[in-house]
Amino acid sequence: MMVAEIRRTPELQPEKARILFEGSFSLYASSGPTYSLHPDGERFLMMKDIVPDPAPIEITLKWFEELNRLVPPND
Repeated sequence: MMVAEIRRTPELQPEKARILFEGSFSLYASSGPTYSLHPDGERFLMMKDIVPDPAPIEITLKWFEELNRLVPPND
């Protein structure tokens, strides 16, 4: 999130923008804005992207032997 102060006198003039805070936040949502400013002007409420944990990987060793044990082949 960036912030820049704006001078209004003698004419409208923005100051150089600076980083207010950093993070990985949602930029788009089908339900409306992804952020809100608290009425006191001191706090933000922002939606954050949730990255699910990766699916576990299961490795089965000697699976063919296990298959033959559980389902013996027809000879």
